[in-house]
Amino acid sequence: MEFSRSFGYCEGEPCLFVHRKIDHDNRKFAVGIKDLWHFSEEHNPIFLQEMHKFCVHALNHLGIADFLVLSDAMKTSYMAKLAQVVQEGIDDVIRMKPQEFEKKVIGEGKFTVNGKTHYFDVTDRD
Repeated sequence: MEFSRSFGYCEGEPCLFVHRKIDHDNRKFAVGIKDLWHFSEEHNPIFLQEMHKFCVHALNHLGIADFLVLSDAMKTSYMAKLAQVVQEGIDDVIRMKPQEFEKKVIGEGKFTVNGKTHYFDVTDRD
């Protein structure tokens, strides 16, 4: 079984998606930029526990329901592949810009300073 990653946005924030290379259901497991520090051996003192927990949840979400009945060697192989896919994608997610949203004008305003009037738009993202 092979895994791959793709990139996108979750609520406007950069996100890494892990998925099976061949999956007819197109299931993806998302890891947001705010959670990526969990996958750094350097920054997370409980890295191994976090990575194990992630792998179990991701594999179950990706439809590998029989994960618990696999041999130890097969479990280790799947988890190592999944961890590698995440770790190799961290730098790419960090370099992503936040998602840009189109601002909609919802009102107008004006103010006066020293006798000079200034007009402005009020948008839904202000």
